[in-house]
Amino acid sequence: MSRYLDIQGWAALFGGLALIVVGGLLGRGLEAAAPDRGEEVELALFPHGEWVRLAALGRNELAADVVWLRAIQYYGEHRMTDLSYPYAETLFGTLTDLDPHFVNAYIFGALILNEHHGKIAPSLELLDKGIEANPDSWWLAFERGFFLYVTHTDLEEASRWLRRASEIEGAPDWVHRIAAFSAQRAGDPVVAQALWLEMFHHTENVEMKRVAWDYLQELGHPDFQDPNPFATDDLSHGPEEGAP
Repeated sequence: MSRYLDIQGWAALFGGLALIVVGGLLGRGLEAAAPDRGEEVELALFPHGEWVRLAALGRNELAADVVWLRAIQYYGEHRMTDLSYPYAETLFGTLTDLDPHFVNAYIFGALILNEHHGKIAPSLELLDKGIEANPDSWWLAFERGFFLYVTHTDLEEASRWLRRASEIEGAPDWVHRIAAFSAQRAGDPVVAQALWLEMFHHTENVEMKRVAWDYLQELGHPDFQDPNPFATDDLSHGPEEGAP
C-alpha cells in the first residue's frame, strides 16, 4: 500500500517492525527452550492488536502495513509445510481492526480461512466484517457471492450477492456479466469456472492467482492444465492498494 510517511508515521512503522523483531527473537528463544510447544512459539511471533496499537502512535494504517507483511510471510511458511493456518483468524482480525478499510485483507484472509477450515463460516464472518465497514465496496459484495457459489453453500444467495455487487457504483462490466450468468445457470459448473477465471484475471495478488489456477485445473478448464506457474516460494508480490 502506498501511504504518505511523515515523522510520526516513520516512528509508527519502526515501532511495528520492532514488535515483530522482538516477537521473532522471543519465539526463537522459546523454540530453543521448549521445541515441543510449537503453537505457543508461533503465537509469540504475532503482533497482537493492543501491542501494535501502542507502538503505532495513532498511525494504525501503517501498523496494518506491517501486519500485512507478516500475514503474507505466515501464509507462505505454512503453505510450504503443513498447509495449516491456526492463527489466521487472530492475524487477520488484528489487521482489519487496525485498518477497517483495507479491502484486500478481508479478501485474502477469507481465502486463507476457507483453505484452512474447509468451512465457509469463518470466511463469511470476515467478509461480513469488511462489508459492514465498507458498504460501498463492490469487491467485498462480489467475494461474498463468489465464496458462496464456489463452495456450493447457497447458490441462490450467491446470485443475490453477485447481483448486489453489480449494482454498486464502480462495479466493472464483467461483474454485471457474471451476476447475470450465475442467475441464469445456477449450479452449472461452468459458472464456477467463470468465477475463478475472473478472479485469476482481475487480481494482482500472486497467491490468489495460484489458488485460482489450481481450482481451474481441477475444474477441467483447458487453458489451465499445465503446471501452475505461480506455485513458487516467492510471496513478495502482495496485492496493490485497491487490487485484491
